[in-house]
Amino acid sequence: MRLLPALALAVLPLPAAAQNATIVKALLANLNAPTAPEAQMGAFSACLLGNGNAEETAGIFEVRGWNVSADPEMGSVDIWSDEGPVHVTLYMDGAICSVAHSAQSTALGTVSLSAYLETTGYETMAIEMEGCTGWAIGNGVAVGITSGGQDPVCSSDSDNDVRFTFAQ
Repeated sequence: MRLLPALALAVLPLPAAAQNATIVKALLANLNAPTAPEAQMGAFSACLLGNGNAEETAGIFEVRGWNVSADPEMGSVDIWSDEGPVHVTLYMDGAICSVAHSAQSTALGTVSLSAYLETTGYETMAIEMEGCTGWAIGNGVAVGITSGGQDPVCSSDSDNDVRFTFAQ
């Protein structure tokens, strides 16, 4: 009879965190099609799986054929595909992983990000980031969306930039 409780435990669903990791990893496949709209979601996954480690995050892209260029003087790593509109900037100190999309508005970027967070099961809490929309997603990680470019604003009809920040 002692076997029954052990069997019952064996068939319980996996904790949500384990399910999240599986989905996040599966979404990396979107990086293999850099021109697809879903490529940005693949980049979101790379940022989260890298967890603030610039070298590890860059490696995720590099094995999928993306270009990686480190600039130690600027303290950043640039990542891009020659084919697609997604450009990633990593801070070498691990503080930020920025995923810019040069052909998608902030409204569409917000929809993509919201769908991504819901699909992967992240529990979100609305916060303000850089004066714009953002969410705390746990473990010291936050994500916000602005326009792209050097002087971002909260809304753009032409581009977006999703920034993941990691606790130092």
